[in-house]
Amino acid sequence: MHNSEWFKWSERKSIPFKNEPGVYFIAYTALNINRQPFDIIEDIVYVGVTISKKGIDNRLNQFSTSNLPLSNSHGIHFLELSI
Repeated sequence: MHNSEWFKWSERKSIPFKNEPGVYFIAYTALNINRQPFDIIEDIVYVGVTISKKGIDNRLNQFSTSNLPLSNSHGIHFLELSI
């Protein structure tokens, strides 16, 4: 398993192992957790898993095309844990 750091939503393309399946967490927070080691925080709003051969990157692209407010300036961060 690869543990990642928290990443801003806008920086999700720079996440290592993004082309592997895995478990991922999305947090909506005002805290500055960008590039901080993963820790469970109360601001986590979504936990997901993908087993797609295209990896987590493909799943995050699906979120990007949804109507979810993921790209505003209020602090969307992202973490992936590859399995």
